Amino acid sequence: MAWSDLAERIGPWRNGALLVLLIGSLVLAFQFPEIRPSVAAAVALGMPVVIVILGALRVADAGRLVLIGWLLVGGAAAAIGDVAAARALFPDAPWDRVRLQADAPEGRLSVPEGTRHLIVEVRGRARSSGGDAEGSYEIQLSGVGGAVAVEGRISRVIRSASGRRTSPSRSVELHETELHHVALPSPSPGQIELRLAEVEGLRHDRVDVAARPNLLPGVPELGALVLLALAAAFLEVRAARAHAWTPLTAALGVAAALGLYVALRIDPDSPLVTVIAAILVSIVAAGGAGLLIGVAAVWLFRPRSASPPADG
Repeated sequence: MAWSDLAERIGPWRNGALLVLLIGSLVLAFQFPEIRPSVAAAVALGMPVVIVILGALRVADAGRLVLIGWLLVGGAAAAIGDVAAARALFPDAPWDRVRLQADAPEGRLSVPEGTRHLIVEVRGRARSSGGDAEGSYEIQLSGVGGAVAVEGRISRVIRSASGRRTSPSRSVELHETELHHVALPSPSPGQIELRLAEVEGLRHDRVDVAARPNLLPGVPELGALVLLALAAAFLEVRAARAHAWTPLTAALGVAAALGLYVALRIDPDSPLVTVIAAILVSIVAAGGAGLLIGVAAVWLFRPRSASPPADG
């Protein structure tokens, strides 16, 4: 079956069916907390692929070269975002861990020599007598050509819910992990000195600190995304000239930005909330910017009608 035939058959209902499937999955995940991480991973990694496929179905009538070009360009952008999201959702083992507490506030983390960018993961538990609770900390990093401070809050929140036909229920939301994206003043010599400068409201007045690799793509990947966006705009112009205009630049922006947002803002305690925020931000910000760029490119490179010959 040709791409154009497939697009014509599923076109009338594909968007509505996918939207229902997405909303249904999210609602189901909130009803069953044990499946939330799996649903978050499936949505974060699967949605960019679906976007690329939908774009391919839309440009099927624009010609084989445009279709193949979009599959390559959109697939590459989705892969960059998916790799970043996968590293955040399924992190590797940390380089090193250390426990800091009020009566032993100093420690040391081993990291690869020359490290400039890393993630400092801080875990703790709020001190509680059964209700809501919140604690805070401040950690100073030194021995890297200067001092860097990270601070955060750990919380425990009780949620109550009741319905007409169900008895009241309570659930506990724990925020026990903070991820800090840290840029060191100079390359690390292999050791980072830590000092717990402040701790308040945390159980045993202690935190566990770990050093992890940076999750965000580097300059080569970001540069590749810029080139891919330009290529998507070119394909969008070609599709418009074939009377099969599709917002390919917007689609590429959403497919890539979703994974990048997850990598930047991942909450290990609530990954599904992070993914939902990533969907909204990528659609509004990256999708909106891509739509403007694509529409501008189509308008700037629209076919010019020939001027009528002057009467002689």
